Amino acid sequence: MIQTHQITFQYRSGPSFRFPDIRLEPGQIGLLKGPSGSGKSTYLQIISRQRRPTSGTMHVADIVGFIQQRPRLISSLPVFDNALLVPDSDPNHTRRLLSILGLDSVLQRMPSQLSEGERQRVTIARAFANKPAVVLADEPTSSLDDANTEAWMTLMGQLCEEHKVTLLVATHDHRILPWIESHLHHVIS
Repeated sequence: MIQTHQITFQYRSGPSFRFPDIRLEPGQIGLLKGPSGSGKSTYLQIISRQRRPTSGTMHVADIVGFIQQRPRLISSLPVFDNALLVPDSDPNHTRRLLSILGLDSVLQRMPSQLSEGERQRVTIARAFANKPAVVLADEPTSSLDDANTEAWMTLMGQLCEEHKVTLLVATHDHRILPWIESHLHHVIS
């Protein structure tokens, strides 16, 4: 579950934001829309507790997965170990996720041996490795080809339905907008 109320954020010597209220129940999907620079990534960072809001209140499930816009992997760890970096990750569940995302043949490769799209898929698997109640996705398909974007949509649908994962997506990717809109519970502009 995600619930926010009157969240604001002020960068030191930078822009300030007043964010719309959100209420998403378990299993629901929300879409953050807005032009570049409107604070979508900042809002996701606040909801994931990576940043503190200037004001406002929020209630978010304890376990939150985060799919970052740019993959951040540990260069000295192979794919499988990178995907397990979150606390309480489930190795069997993670292996299944990596397989669904087409990465079962590269589990022992190092990040430097992967394409940008493969690194993004490792990040996606890591976000779900500990079976979170909430996943926040910041441009999750921006570096994926069409086939892997389709795999991402399939995986999101399965996990949201099977595990009642609340999903909040910030994206400009027109390939996934129809899927999001068909599963959508809330649009936040």
